[in-house]
Order: sequence, then structure tokens, then C-alpha cells
Amino acid sequence: MGYTRMKHYKLLFSMLLITSLAIASDWGSRENLTTAANDLNKNLPMMVDKITEAFVVTPRDHELEFSYRVVTLQASEIDLNTNGVKSDRINYTCSTPTIRPLIDRGISMRYSYYDKNRIFIFSTLVNKSDCNK
Repeated sequence: MGYTRMKHYKLLFSMLLITSLAIASDWGSRENLTTAANDLNKNLPMMVDKITEAFVVTPRDHELEFSYRVVTLQASEIDLNTNGVKSDRINYTCSTPTIRPLIDRGISMRYSYYDKNRIFIFSTLVNKSDCNK
């Protein structure tokens, strides 16, 4: 599965940053992340490319999980290069000006992938230590 940067990601993360900036000092609290996730979820589901749909953002303690569905394939049909996806997610997350401040404040981003029936395929986590390598 090829994975490229999409305009939709910038929109999602820009909205996240705006929401987060409006929130008081503890960006990583479950309550603040829930507020940010709820705001983002108002725009989901959203197609981010021809075969990938962002369908939910889930808040966790000091973490936001972004869930994506490959709308055309079942898990058994997907040949996924998890190392390539992890590397791409690290590069994107750590170099995007609207996301990096969140990472620097200790908020991790989890990217989870599901098949067309929403059967879990794999997830990858990007945190501060990934960006400081």
C-alpha cells in the first residue's frame, strides 16, 4: 500500500492544532485530547486518497489514534510494508509544523490501519523519541 502525504492530513492536523492551542496548559490530558478528537471526528469519515478512508480519531492518555480503512481490500489481500509506513509516518509527523509542537509536548500519534471490513491490520506509534533521533 503506497502512502503519500495528502492535503486532507494537513486539514485534519491544522484543525487539531487550532483546537489544542485553544485548550489550557495540559495538552496531553484525556479531557483535552477528547475535545480535539471530537472536533476532528466531525469531519470524518473522509477519503484521504483513492483507497484510504480516515474514519475515527480516538483519544488516549497522551496519545491520539488515527484510524484508517483500506476501502477496496480485505486484510488477506494487503501486502503492507510496515517498516515503510512507520518510516513515512515518522518523517511526516516529525516534520509537519502543525503536528511537531504536539509531539514535543509529549503527545504521541498512533496510526492504525484496517481492511474494508474494519478488521485490524496493523498500527504504528510515533512519539517524541522518534522525532529526536
